Amino acid sequence: MTAAVITMVVEYLAKPGLEARKDRILEVHRARRETATQLLNLIASLHGLYGLTTSNPLAWATGKSALQNMTDACDRLSEDLPRYEFSLPKRQRDVVGRAVRAIGTYTVPLHTNVLLYEQTGILDQERERGVEELPMGGFVGGLIHNALYETARAYTALMLTRRRPLKYYLKLRQLAEGPQPLPDSSTGDEPQAEGVDTPGRSRPHK
Repeated sequence: MTAAVITMVVEYLAKPGLEARKDRILEVHRARRETATQLLNLIASLHGLYGLTTSNPLAWATGKSALQNMTDACDRLSEDLPRYEFSLPKRQRDVVGRAVRAIGTYTVPLHTNVLLYEQTGILDQERERGVEELPMGGFVGGLIHNALYETARAYTALMLTRRRPLKYYLKLRQLAEGPQPLPDSSTGDEPQAEGVDTPGRSRPHK
């Protein structure tokens, strides 16, 4: 009788806490899966941004659409970060958080570039001249390259597990080696990513 009462009391007191803990764990895993899916989708859509390097009307429209998608995705990624980052080991959390926040920093210069081309008439002038590659195309391409790098870095770091500790720590250290530099607008040079397998560059069709 006493054992039965004790069991009932323990279950009454402990079960709500266990259920709440289970719900928190499930929520963290759900948030990580959703973020991983968002990052993969973002990698796919970012290639459309290369349309902003050309005067081709269809490619340009595709680039603007991709830029809006990128802006919306960055907002969601930033909002979702607090839902799961606390569950990651500190160094992994730092890499994921830094990469996720870095992606959004490229939206401002890209939006500025679109406004510059459209409101100053540069885009129309280049179309009238029959010029495909826009001025500062290399600079814009470099921004896109870096955004792809950071997105791939965030995804790679997020998916790391400690099942193979040595591989985990080596890869994490590789991913933690500082952010990509902005391209030089005077030369249009695009930095080469190291340590992350970024998707291949897809140029807009002429």
